[in-house]
Amino acid sequence: MPGDGERSAGGGPVNPQDLNRSAYALNNPLTYTDPTGQWVESAIDIAFIAYDLWDIAQNGLTRENGLALAADVGGLLLPGLTGGGMLVRVAARMERFAGASPAIRQGVERLAKIVENPNVPPAYRHGLAMQLQRAEMLYAQGKLQGVEVLVEGGRVDFVLVTDELVEFKYWTQKHTDTNIDRLANQLKRYQASGRPIILELGRTKTDPITEAYLDKLLKELQGLEPVMDFSVLLVYHDAMTRKAYPSDVSDEEWAFVAPYLTLMDEAAPQRNYPLRDVSNALRYLLRTGAPWRMLPTDVPPWHVVYQQTQRWLKAGVVEQMVHDVRMLLRDITDRTPQPRAVVVDSRTLQSTPESGERAGYDGHKRRKGSKVHVAVATLGHLLAVVVTPANEQDRAQVAALAQRMQAIPGDTVEVAFVDQGYTGEQPAADAAAHGSRLAVVTLPTAKRGFVLLPRRWVVERSFAWMTRFRRLVRDDERVAETLAGLHVVAFAILLAHRFVSLMVQRS
Repeated sequence: MPGDGERSAGGGPVNPQDLNRSAYALNNPLTYTDPTGQWVESAIDIAFIAYDLWDIAQNGLTRENGLALAADVGGLLLPGLTGGGMLVRVAARMERFAGASPAIRQGVERLAKIVENPNVPPAYRHGLAMQLQRAEMLYAQGKLQGVEVLVEGGRVDFVLVTDELVEFKYWTQKHTDTNIDRLANQLKRYQASGRPIILELGRTKTDPITEAYLDKLLKELQGLEPVMDFSVLLVYHDAMTRKAYPSDVSDEEWAFVAPYLTLMDEAAPQRNYPLRDVSNALRYLLRTGAPWRMLPTDVPPWHVVYQQTQRWLKAGVVEQMVHDVRMLLRDITDRTPQPRAVVVDSRTLQSTPESGERAGYDGHKRRKGSKVHVAVATLGHLLAVVVTPANEQDRAQVAALAQRMQAIPGDTVEVAFVDQGYTGEQPAADAAAHGSRLAVVTLPTAKRGFVLLPRRWVVERSFAWMTRFRRLVRDDERVAETLAGLHVVAFAILLAHRFVSLMVQRS
């Protein structure tokens, strides 16, 4: 028999579907069905609240996320107010464009509505959200002149007009010949600006861009080029159809590293996989330590990633990136472009069945494996790396490291700080032959416990950075040059992230 609290005023049992939202919240939504769908609104409000809490944890309490949290909590308690936090964020975003021209404000407002619309496919919302953040950054820098958004028949066109160029993002659910003609007509409108036009085509795995479509589009653009007198950089990639891995490159970092990694035209017909996806797969392998043949199925095949990695290493583009970023970071900290002092040391990596054939036994570390000899600047940035069997002496690698450092344009290394493993006349002569000298940093005569040695701790910190990449904790490579190259890639990832983060903070 139902209790008193389960009877209506007429004395009959209460139907849970007749309760209002506040009373319905006391019931189990898995047991009862709410025909109004208000329990779905509650779930959405909870998701919004979770995002607000995450935003506060990441960026601290601000006026925007504080008001958004209050609005979403109110939407959870009161019916009909779902999405209040989203409106607060949109309003805050509009405030950042308060002094913008109508050409910018109208485009941003329309773009914000698309980003917040749950009916838009997630891949498009993710891509447009990134572009909205880019528009905010360009506007803060004073470079943004216009924002245009067109939604028509499954097409989403987004245009950013800056002082230097026109960025045209073209996303469509159907890549047809009719869209090619419309796209060409739209490009004509930007002919008068005289700026270079970057055309980006988005695609998904369910709607690939065929070679025939690209051929016709390129022919159309080539036919327009002499008349329009503008250059077109064609970039096409998979829209984010998978959940991003924590190791994936950010949009800001990719904009910096892409010119280094693009060995041929991004639209080359022999390219079957987006270059960014290949780079993300390599970053995933380094971070997780996964074997080449066990890469996830939602990234390019392992042989594609391995072959492209070898091309990058043999071309020297990753090493060049490390040298360039090192100079940029030194310039930011008001240092000379090239270091005058370096720190040299080695570490021994345990061998595996893959690397056992070339491994040696390190009697001091009592470990069979490979030695990674590095020379880093006083900020911990990599200058040179050499891989040998673990039974090779440290002092015997001074000449090889010095020769690699001397190959760096503008090399000004005068002194190398080393430990007692580099003592002797031969290593000193090898260093002197390349214009530098060795300074041996020794342990104090009387020590107790851990002692932080001057200068030498810098290279130990760099080794600690490498342990963030599980692939570099052991020697899993059959070829020593690949192991050395992956160390360069790891430093490129760390230094590029540091540089881009500094630039974003300063902007």
